[in-house]
Amino acid sequence: MTLDITDTLAAKSEQLNADDLAGGPVTVRIEGVEKTGVPEQPVVVRVTGGYKPWRPCKTMRRLLAAAWGADAGAWVGRWVTLYREPTVKWAGEPIGGIRVSGLSHIERGMTIKLQETKGGKKLEWRVSPLVPPADEVTDAAFRAALRDAMKNGWTSEQLEALMGGKGSDVPPSKRGAVVEQLRAGPPSQAGGGES
Repeated sequence: MTLDITDTLAAKSEQLNADDLAGGPVTVRIEGVEKTGVPEQPVVVRVTGGYKPWRPCKTMRRLLAAAWGADAGAWVGRWVTLYREPTVKWAGEPIGGIRVSGLSHIERGMTIKLQETKGGKKLEWRVSPLVPPADEVTDAAFRAALRDAMKNGWTSEQLEALMGGKGSDVPPSKRGAVVEQLRAGPPSQAGGGES
């Protein structure tokens, strides 16, 4: 008999904490992003899965902006994998923090150098591409993937050939497969040719 106790590990707080992820990483869809006006935590990200809002630290906000752009409104509908990093320090003590390991809407894995602490050295952050579950690719996320594909060289004709018509004709159950093919690049780039 399996008895998952993950939901009992959540910290008593109004935001997602590193200890909430003690049971392992979670992959969630972004439902909304707002500025708070609070200097220490100026951005709040609402996510799916019954999790409390995530307030990313400056380093993770920089990572998201480097990967997706600084227009946080465009992040809505995209997916992120969050995990607990136990070595994150606060006031010189390792208390753990929330970090990002995977993002949807990136073509390939990324390595980004970001400064983690004031005056500290830059650390490398590796992020893997993340394909949303096929049954979870929302209308907004699918439209965003199509827009990204056009920016990355897909033509309208190529998109229609891939989808067998207009984007609105693609059923939700087929969207994940279409998004995966979009990430491979336009037909002229897919497969790569000779090495």
